[in-house]
Amino acid sequence: MAAYPMQGTPTLLLIDRSGRLRQQIFGHVPDLQSGAEIMQLLLERSKESGGGPANRTVVGRRGQ
Repeated sequence: MAAYPMQGTPTLLLIDRSGRLRQQIFGHVPDLQSGAEIMQLLLERSKESGGGPANRTVVGRRGQ
């Protein structure tokens, strides 16, 4: 908890691929909200790398 000034738990930390803290939320975060925040970071990376099919990351895909 010393590395990031946290108020307590639960705390959600979103760290991007570069290791930068992008979001810090204190308190309960609904699953849909945290999923949307994570997807936003993934889409940023996809846009930077061209966003072609080979560069997309599929999250939570079942049955394969």
